[in-house]
Amino acid sequence: MAGRDISSTPERRSSLRTATLTVGAVGAPALGYLVNPTPAVAEAVIEILVGLLIIFIILFGSDARAERAFRLLRMITNRSEPPGPDALEPHPPPDDRG
Repeated sequence: MAGRDISSTPERRSSLRTATLTVGAVGAPALGYLVNPTPAVAEAVIEILVGLLIIFIILFGSDARAERAFRLLRMITNRSEPPGPDALEPHPPPDDRG
């Protein structure tokens, strides 16, 4: 479509949001490093350790802890919970007998 404005499509807004979050996530520690390197390095180390901890919980933790780690990742990325097992099975129609 020749007259379609691509700046308002959901894909464009999503990629713009991702780019903005990436610049913020990388730019804030970089600016902090320029001001005072010690806290910026400590923040980077903490972020890496938290990421590794989540990965190790998913790989080597119990099923309940892995499920909690995946829920945390969904919460961080602002995604909804997947439908549960009850939502996947069709329910019989309600019985209208008195």
